[in-house]
Amino acid sequence: MKTLKYLLVTMLLLGVCSLTYSQKLSLGIFPEPQEVTISSQTYAPPHGYALRGINDPDADAVRLLKEALPFAKSGKSLPLEIKKLKDKTPEMQRSGAYTLAITKKGITIGIVDDNSLFYAAQTLKQLAKYDEGKKILPLCSIKDYPDVLFRGTVEGFYGQPWRHADRIEQIRFYGRIKLNTYIYGPKDDPYHSSPNWRKPYPAEEAEHIKELAKEAAHNKVNFVWAIHPGQDILWNLTDSMNILSKFEKMYDLGVRSFAVFFDDISGEGARPEKQAGLLNYIHKEFITKKNDVQPLIM
Repeated sequence: MKTLKYLLVTMLLLGVCSLTYSQKLSLGIFPEPQEVTISSQTYAPPHGYALRGINDPDADAVRLLKEALPFAKSGKSLPLEIKKLKDKTPEMQRSGAYTLAITKKGITIGIVDDNSLFYAAQTLKQLAKYDEGKKILPLCSIKDYPDVLFRGTVEGFYGQPWRHADRIEQIRFYGRIKLNTYIYGPKDDPYHSSPNWRKPYPAEEAEHIKELAKEAAHNKVNFVWAIHPGQDILWNLTDSMNILSKFEKMYDLGVRSFAVFFDDISGEGARPEKQAGLLNYIHKEFITKKNDVQPLIM
């Protein structure tokens, strides 16, 4: 009992607490981390930080860290150590899981992969504040991991598709709030659906796809390009090859995730055994032959 009382008194003296949901939101951390322990104290680093730990950390995450924190160019510095997570619990081995500890002696980030470091950097950007021209950090420790494997949106509606600039901003927004999936499938894109799904995109539209895939990679978002061939598909080798040809062109534009949509169709294209046969063909002849693409989505 004495030990428990001593522990409680020590925690009160240090001003350390675990936060409620509303308190987490008041810190400006979104989405809320799984666990936050924070001191009532804040800290203005007297020196810039210097990276330590793993070699060649993710460049996009490092860019965010340099936006969030002062970095030392020379002389004295505080360590910003990046290390592999030792926590082997299943949730802490998920892509994107991380730990973050901010003390007066430095900052330590534990990661599983590049997504982990990127998400930790996004959290640091939200935590870092300015006070009289100086960066102020809360002394805290954070443990976070994704509850849901796929987090994002499908642009799959009828009507006017999003503008290219809006898609770019959407992807950047997804990166900031730790979403990881954007499926491109606007029904009124004629090169996604009928009548032109067999044809390559014109030069300007192709360049837009290339830019979207690149921006998604920078923001740790899986850019999935979907084809919607069911309205006029012919169940023959020619159209199966047409889909492979279109996927190959999208691959050349930087796409590494693919989907086939069979929604909103009727007639010959809606035959389930033919759809299954085509999906198996795509998996065998395209997906398994690429060493850097994601599993096919249907």
